[in-house]
Amino acid sequence: MPTGPLVQHTEVCLVGAGPRGFSVLERICAQERKSPLWDRVSVHVVDPGPPGAGRVWRPAQSPHLLMNTVASQVTVYTDDSVCIRGPLEEGPSLYEWARALGRGALAPGPATPCEPEVLAEARALGPDSYPTRALYGRYLAWAFAQVVAGAPEHVVIRVHRVRAVALAEDEDAGATVRGAGAQTVVLEDGTRLSGLSAVVLAQGHVPVRPGEQEAELGRFADRHGLFYVAPANPADVDLSPIAPGQDVLLRGLGLNFFDYMSLLTQGRGGRFERSGRRLVYRPSGREPRLHAGSRRGIPYHSRGDNEKGAHGRYRPRLLTAGHV
Repeated sequence: MPTGPLVQHTEVCLVGAGPRGFSVLERICAQERKSPLWDRVSVHVVDPGPPGAGRVWRPAQSPHLLMNTVASQVTVYTDDSVCIRGPLEEGPSLYEWARALGRGALAPGPATPCEPEVLAEARALGPDSYPTRALYGRYLAWAFAQVVAGAPEHVVIRVHRVRAVALAEDEDAGATVRGAGAQTVVLEDGTRLSGLSAVVLAQGHVPVRPGEQEAELGRFADRHGLFYVAPANPADVDLSPIAPGQDVLLRGLGLNFFDYMSLLTQGRGGRFERSGRRLVYRPSGREPRLHAGSRRGIPYHSRGDNEKGAHGRYRPRLLTAGHV
């Protein structure tokens, strides 16, 4: 980073507009607001998903898919609990945002949700509730819009709702940015973003090419007329070919198992009813028959109730920071 007179212009590209890429954008704006380093900053935000939320946290997904963190412990803003060199810029946690949304205290705008089902979830959300991923996506989209609207005048943000397909050094071998080689990002629509002084790869969870094992399972399914789903984000999978009562093998008992179980039970109209201190499942009749297993054969433990608030931490007795 330059420490002398302001450099005239810098241009950067953030590949990925989910929470990671959004956090980088927020820090750029915060830093340039407090201690500008450039006369003009151009920031390209590249992601086919909604900016702020990205693909994983997009609002358009099943309400049966939940976060695994309670609402009061989720935020994209900084406060005095964060140890960073840059300026602190506070904002609402997911829980505080939901309370304001439910009360109608947020200013109307294109990124402020107004759907009845969203408002109902916001009003019912408690500090120790597990929000839907869709609600978190709406929070991220709202926060992204706030950061863009409040960006310093010399920071220009351009959103590209398309995939990045290539990254390379600029074709002009002599092209440099502050003595370093400039870079080019090529987008799926043919756009070339050249003269970049920095490229941040913030894709998060990216799809992987099927390995030989997945390919063989796919061929086996084709030979026998079966429906095979390779490892993927369950929110991206079309489960409609699975008929009611059909036998389904769920291979693995990790986090994706619980997503599929929810989508194929509650997502098919089943519901849980409380009976004393127990929950009783009432099937809809549209569920398949699930057979689940893994190499260990042990599912994850359920999450216990949060009793330490938003900032509480357990004090270790043996595995302290000094020992670890």
